[in-house]
Amino acid sequence: MYQTLKTMIKVNTLRTLDTPGTYVAPSTQFTLTKLLLTIFKEKIKMKPFIIIFSFLISYPSIQAQPSYAADVESLDAVIHALYEVISGDKGEKRDWDRFYYLFSEDARLIPSSKNIEGKVGYRIISPQEYREGSGNWLEENGFFEKEINRVVEQYGSLTHVWSTYESYRTSKDTEPFARGINSIQCMHDGDRWWILQIYWLGETPENPLPEKYLPKM
Repeated sequence: MYQTLKTMIKVNTLRTLDTPGTYVAPSTQFTLTKLLLTIFKEKIKMKPFIIIFSFLISYPSIQAQPSYAADVESLDAVIHALYEVISGDKGEKRDWDRFYYLFSEDARLIPSSKNIEGKVGYRIISPQEYREGSGNWLEENGFFEKEINRVVEQYGSLTHVWSTYESYRTSKDTEPFARGINSIQCMHDGDRWWILQIYWLGETPENPLPEKYLPKM
């Protein structure tokens, strides 16, 4: 019974996520599941249970967060939001709910680089794991990432964005401390844009960015 109820909560939450103009934060989804588990374990009498359960089903709509719908209306908007949401001066909080909203449920982020032995490797992480690993550093040190060139290839629902970036420590810096390329795969499902995957590689002295992926002078 508990698993059935938990599934109903999840389905209702996802419906709310797909409703234009509404958004349910991951923390809200966690709270719903936690409350449901408490109700089930304590075996609340049926009548109060029905009342509370009815409230939980409607809770996502009641607690809808400010809309991020404009961020996913176009390909340009979703790429702009991606760079903007991770950027900010030292001490500036990032809007991680906005960050999560850009990605599909099973999206992957794949940083790639050489290890100390000179072998190219990679890691596969989720948007949540990106926040856990880099979120505090971004906010404590300051970080700005700016797109300087973009090449887009599309076929049907397949959209590949080859996005060249520069990284800065503050909004006032004039010289980047790093550059690289984000290989971003996106999809439009008929209603909105989703980021499915970002695979990136930073520039190194031995592997400079090709001229064709830099801004045309």
